[in-house]
Amino acid sequence: MRCSHLAQLLSILFTLFLAQLVSAQATINVPGDQATIQGAINAANNGDTVLVAPGTYFENVNFNGKAITVTS
Repeated sequence: MRCSHLAQLLSILFTLFLAQLVSAQATINVPGDQATIQGAINAANNGDTVLVAPGTYFENVNFNGKAITVTS
């Protein structure tokens, strides 16, 4: 009985750990990590943030259906 509870607890903790890994979000800096806003969007995954440094950027952007945040 006691071993069963320990196995159940370990299973729950492992599941929570995996959920944390999957939901990890990244911040992609423009132009630090990617040269362009579109390049950063292309590199981003859902939930990520594209952080754009001050400046003038001459480009059209397409979010490609991604659920991301683009901010400066």
